[in-house]
Amino acid sequence: MAMIDDRTPVLVGVAQYVDRDPDPRGSRTPLDTIDEVVSAALDDSGAGAAARHHLDALYVLPPTRWHPSSVVDLVATRLDIKPRHQWLTASGGEVGVFAANHAARQISVGEISCAVLVNCNAWRT
Repeated sequence: MAMIDDRTPVLVGVAQYVDRDPDPRGSRTPLDTIDEVVSAALDDSGAGAAARHHLDALYVLPPTRWHPSSVVDLVATRLDIKPRHQWLTASGGEVGVFAANHAARQISVGEISCAVLVNCNAWRT
């Protein structure tokens, strides 16, 4: 039986938040949503909150309708992580796939070991 190389990139946790509340006053902030979804993805991975200390790369896809000047720093601070690498990607239909592929390549060459990719559609807030 062939062993899997330790540097084989693997998706280990995913999550999504869907806001169906018809009252926009009950909407969450983009940072609230991102924090909740990342927590759910870490739980989905089986590693839980402790995995935050192992995240060494953060990819932020530009949140729709929310454009603070330092969105990546805001997200890292809110998630209480200190990644060695931080990227604010471009926006567009295939950017998430591009970011996931970039993270996979970085993992496979040993540049990073654990990454989180986030996006938030902030239309309601």
